Amino acid sequence: MTNASVRILGSCGAWPEPGRACAGLLLVLDGHRVVVDLGYGALSRLMTVLGGDAEKVDSVVVTHAHPDHLVDVHGLYRARRYAAPMHGTGHRLPLYAPPQVMQTLSGIDPEDPDGPSQVLDFVALPGEIVVGPWRLTAVTTPHHLPNVAVRFDAPAGSFVYTGDTAPCPQLEQLAGGCDLLLCEATDRTQQHPGSPEDPLLMTSIDAGRLARRADVGRLVLTHFWPGNDRKRSQQQARQEYDGPVVLADELSEADLAVRLR
Repeated sequence: MTNASVRILGSCGAWPEPGRACAGLLLVLDGHRVVVDLGYGALSRLMTVLGGDAEKVDSVVVTHAHPDHLVDVHGLYRARRYAAPMHGTGHRLPLYAPPQVMQTLSGIDPEDPDGPSQVLDFVALPGEIVVGPWRLTAVTTPHHLPNVAVRFDAPAGSFVYTGDTAPCPQLEQLAGGCDLLLCEATDRTQQHPGSPEDPLLMTSIDAGRLARRADVGRLVLTHFWPGNDRKRSQQQARQEYDGPVVLADELSEADLAVRLR
């Protein structure tokens, strides 16, 4: 069985801490490379992994239109657009996302509103779609902007990524029995005890509870609010979930091949 891997490109929410980046993943199976989200600073990590060649990306999935998940997709579009005439294939890059994502990309550069649609082949989510070797299932979850949580299934393993969301039944159903759950653990109020959490974001305790209820094989925490104590978030998730809890770290990699519980 061919192994699948998830490479973390960025682990911060809102804005990047020094030396880090915002949300971004590279999912690889059978030579097919899927980028999932690409926020501030994540493109640099992606280009490091790809040896500077943006043409090596086969498809892109974006959970929602907040810039800490989206803005570097515009950089990827520019790299594809301007590199293609020199050495690239010039084929359009599939982009799977809620409709607001494409609208936001088109508005980033006022001089080039039509450029992204010429390079990116947009397909609207939610829904069930075949993406390379994967079956992608995307469901809408509650957030300040329309967000889709996504599940990737293949014989090599199953992977779920929450994007940004409140806890909800559809998320628990989507994650059920998956090998690897990458879940936001924003913990926005960790540095301000007593203030209320944002009800449309997950905490590390929420993440642990989701992992336990969904009986996942492994939990990776990500989307940390800048300045948070990540070890504290890990400890809080472990209060709810007794399986492996890992902290996302830039350019770290998780193998889907073995279910650990």
